[in-house]
Amino acid sequence: MTGQSNLAPLLQAFFTKRLMQQRQVSTHTIASYRDTCRLLLQFAQRRLHKAPSALALEDIERELTSETPDWTTPQRALDAISDGMRLLSWSPFSFRKAELGIGRSRELVVPFGGAGYVVLFEIVGNDVVVGAV
Repeated sequence: MTGQSNLAPLLQAFFTKRLMQQRQVSTHTIASYRDTCRLLLQFAQRRLHKAPSALALEDIERELTSETPDWTTPQRALDAISDGMRLLSWSPFSFRKAELGIGRSRELVVPFGGAGYVVLFEIVGNDVVVGAV
């Protein structure tokens, strides 16, 4: 472990020097940070198969921050729902009747990845009224 920063002294300094002395935060704030750090250490232990006392800052940086979340997923989901709604506006009667409903409810299944969304709607006169997505 030569050249690696042990995580324990860094966390201790963060709590005692930064939070308590420099920032003078409340005990509630310290407890909140403590609980969050505990969750991070438990996650790191399961993921890296290392005891929290054996973790180095480099372990956290290298192993846990290397996976960049896909920030395009929400936009792609919204695009898929918008495409489904456009299709719904063209031919609302072509979708199946919903099992749970008064008889007028219909549902549109919008595929997305390995799952998808269900748009529940009713046709009222010439209008399509969406109840839920």
